[in-house]
Amino acid sequence: MSWAEEDWTVGLSGRVLQKVKELQVLKERLSRENKQKQLQLDNTQTSLEKQTAKVNTAVLIYSLRLLLPGPVSM
Repeated sequence: MSWAEEDWTVGLSGRVLQKVKELQVLKERLSRENKQKQLQLDNTQTSLEKQTAKVNTAVLIYSLRLLLPGPVSM
């Protein structure tokens, strides 16, 4: 990673260094998974907003048809 990382690991045993490396790899994997899940969440939110807008439009059209005589189209 960076020079600062190397400074704090100086003098650690091989076993501890291996565990540090494993934890760094795990952190990177979890970070990637988090980004992927956030993207999925963002996409789901966008889809929900589009569906909500469609439903709101349909409700508005239905309401206008009840209130106004004659055809209503959008």
